[in-house]
Amino acid sequence: RTFASREEEHINQMWKFLSIVFQILLTLSDGFDVGLTQTRRRYSSVLAVRAHRNAFHQQYLHDTNENEGVYVATCIPGLSSVLADELQAIGAPLVEKTGNAAVRFTADTETALRALIWCRTPHKIMELLCESPPTVQTRDDLYHFVRETVPVKDLVGDGKGGLLTLSVSTLLNNPSRLPKDINHSHYTALTVKNAICDEVRDLRGDRPDVSTENPDLPLVAVVRGMSSGRAGGGESNVPPSAQFSLFRQIHHGSLHRRGYRSTIHKAAMKESLAAGLLLNAEWHKQCAKHKEQHEEPLVLIDPMAGSGTLLLEGMFIAGDVAPHVLRLKCGLEPALAHQFPPITRWKHGKMSVGQLWKDLLLEASQKAKNGLRYLKGVNNNKRPMYFVANDFHGGALDLLDESMETAGVGDLVNVQEAGCREFVPRLPQDISSTPWTVVCNPPWGVRLTEEIEESWESLRVFLRETCPEGTMAHVLSGNAKATKHLGLRRSASLPIQVGTVQMRWIQYLMQKPEKRKDFAFANVSSQQHSKESPPLSVSRNSRQPPESSYRRPIPVSLPKPKPKKKQKVAAAVPSDETNEWLID
Repeated sequence: RTFASREEEHINQMWKFLSIVFQILLTLSDGFDVGLTQTRRRYSSVLAVRAHRNAFHQQYLHDTNENEGVYVATCIPGLSSVLADELQAIGAPLVEKTGNAAVRFTADTETALRALIWCRTPHKIMELLCESPPTVQTRDDLYHFVRETVPVKDLVGDGKGGLLTLSVSTLLNNPSRLPKDINHSHYTALTVKNAICDEVRDLRGDRPDVSTENPDLPLVAVVRGMSSGRAGGGESNVPPSAQFSLFRQIHHGSLHRRGYRSTIHKAAMKESLAAGLLLNAEWHKQCAKHKEQHEEPLVLIDPMAGSGTLLLEGMFIAGDVAPHVLRLKCGLEPALAHQFPPITRWKHGKMSVGQLWKDLLLEASQKAKNGLRYLKGVNNNKRPMYFVANDFHGGALDLLDESMETAGVGDLVNVQEAGCREFVPRLPQDISSTPWTVVCNPPWGVRLTEEIEESWESLRVFLRETCPEGTMAHVLSGNAKATKHLGLRRSASLPIQVGTVQMRWIQYLMQKPEKRKDFAFANVSSQQHSKESPPLSVSRNSRQPPESSYRRPIPVSLPKPKPKKKQKVAAAVPSDETNEWLID
């Protein structure tokens, strides 16, 4: 009996031991299955990435040009068609809109540099490095995709044995549909940065430095939510996933900045928006046609100019002044990042991108010089175009004066200070019947909320009673009720979105005016104004232009304008000499 009890105890202990071993084997088996599943998933993901990449190259890239890449340019929502036209004009072979605020195009290095110098509407221009299938669910998926797909050796190397400094920023599209593991912009950017740095460390043993001020390689990660995990209101077995795209930005900062505005008015529009609206109004086509056919002078007028962004951008378009030439001319900070943008620091095979960049800048500078000479009428002693800015508020016009002084174009704009209802542009008498081009951004109740109805009523009087027959007016409005005060029938309309505000760029063709005013045209050599006839508006131009027959002098009875303080501008000295537009 004692022997039997001991034997039973040994059997129980053996069964306990075997159960423990069996549990360990089951755990190992489950872990093996999980690891095998992850390996199979990663292998299938790599195959999907390769297939997606091959299809991507076949769709967008041509094997005949190794320097050709796929680029994406972003803009204000509503201006993608204008941006596409700009890219086609500089020679981009394949251009397609990817929405109302972005354009995808293919280009070689020279075309990308031209886009950086000449395009007026984009905010960012980025080269697409890789794009994943819409199957990314975790940071681990993102990490391995970057390591397996991004050509780190060609991307981070500087071609001289060193490494480029980098930065990573993240844009989340449809964040409500993103997986929880990658719906945070900071940690997603950190995952991308770690994947690139780890790959560099495995290749050469060191890591690239991170710079946020002026990085050599500014990377932009875009994560798009593809699935919400719900279908038809019920739970779905399909987990949420995302598509990941990695870009490298070819420039620093936002391209909407030109550098001529040191102080920004609270209701000022972005320079890129102003240029895009003018291009949509086909102002550039009018200027090109005038240069070829030498017709009557063109007239561009802004009766509610404010700080004058629309008028200045119209003048730069007419004078072939490239936006990037303005950034260098006006000393936009950081100056080094604009003189040598990131794209000039990357490896481009045997191509000398630095010399190509200098040649393109010299070409753009020469065009700016010739364009300003043309606007001043230096060649034939006759001005081909007239630019008139008017506003009731002197403080806004002070900002316009500062911008013109910074850009060195103060003698090309006639600035008047009057209410829109009383405003009469001072123009030479021989172009009194020439149709004008009127552009305007009246207050419509968001950033400027005072006297909305009065402003639009004054604009109605100016358009109906002052503008000659055939005048084309373009008005930007974010308030449909305010627009009704004009009482005009629109001939075209372009929807624009600025922030959360839906706006319209409305075109009106002025037919026969209901009532014409008697125009007072100034002729300094033959006409003088008496004290008994008060002026309709006050001229603010303090410097006499080379051809002053279109300006009316200030009567003695009016107070003289206060002297302006000199604005200190880095790397830009205002001068009437157009040679200053040449970049050394």
